[in-house]
Amino acid sequence: MRELIKDRPLAYGFIEDGNLHSLIKWPFTEEVSVFQPVGKSLVDFIRFDRDFMTSVFEILLVRYMQAKEHKNDYNFIAAVLWEVAMKHSLIGTNNYLTVYVLSYIHLLLEGEVDPRILVGEKADVLTKYIQSLDLGDPQDDSFFAKQELTGLYMDLIEERQLNVEATLSLVLEQREIDGLTPIQRYYELEQTDEEFRKYWHSDFVMKLGKKADGYDVQHFAVLENIDDMLRFELVQTLVQGIGFKRCKNCGMLFVPSGRSDTLYCDFIADGEEYSCRKIGANRQAKEKVAKDPVLQEHRRAYQRLNKRKEFGYMEEAEFKAWAKEAALLRKQCQEGTITFDEYKAWLDETSLQDKK
Repeated sequence: MRELIKDRPLAYGFIEDGNLHSLIKWPFTEEVSVFQPVGKSLVDFIRFDRDFMTSVFEILLVRYMQAKEHKNDYNFIAAVLWEVAMKHSLIGTNNYLTVYVLSYIHLLLEGEVDPRILVGEKADVLTKYIQSLDLGDPQDDSFFAKQELTGLYMDLIEERQLNVEATLSLVLEQREIDGLTPIQRYYELEQTDEEFRKYWHSDFVMKLGKKADGYDVQHFAVLENIDDMLRFELVQTLVQGIGFKRCKNCGMLFVPSGRSDTLYCDFIADGEEYSCRKIGANRQAKEKVAKDPVLQEHRRAYQRLNKRKEFGYMEEAEFKAWAKEAALLRKQCQEGTITFDEYKAWLDETSLQDKK
């Protein structure tokens, strides 16, 4: 099985309708198809923090130990771990999460690190640790030994995340310094910077293949390892001119979904209860109200009557009728049909009244 893992490409990738499709397979799985808008998997990958990834691996590790204790059979354990990964949506939602989860399952099953994901200085540390283990020794095959192994595996991923984040910033956000477009800057760095070239030299084998669900022929890339996957997506992102932005709330890069002028990402930042998009919408609404005296007066009156309704001093139907008329008059005020003083007088008259 080792030779099969080593000799098989990590994935096949192609672009269709603005989406990056990746076909990924391990010996213990069916072929997995992952697709997201070009660039999205890349920026989402750097957002998977250590706590999240560690919790993912600990779930798999616990289920591995339980399954092995129940029935020490390769196919049985593999099926259990596959079911757990699918149940927790760890497979198919992001290219790199899928790859690292499947390679971690391979690590548990085979006691070896998939060479296709060994990149960076941390790779040597992880490899030496694996080589020092005797999986026939109960101590080396214990839950605690595998927890330490998981930590080293997470170090490997985190190192790659930091490299990707730094590269995205370098390639995408230096226009004011050198005047180059992102694709021009990528080319320049690839030609002149040895450190950049080590990770990001975009030399892919391209082939033609027939899609499984029909006779359409597709031009696809053979992606030998995790670096090839990252390179392919970054190059396709640059070639297609995908727009990246930095979220105004959390400061992280993202690919806008929906409107291209959106300022906030869909992630929930550390310490926040809601997504940046929701926080941003609330912030923008407050800023809009703060700048507009018409909206300020409308909001004050609305809140007064809404409280009156909540305390039972006003009927729901009465409140809705008031809100409808208030919105109509607000529009007339904003359009200049009635004056601000006339609108405020109506609001005061209808909302500043004694409780019934």
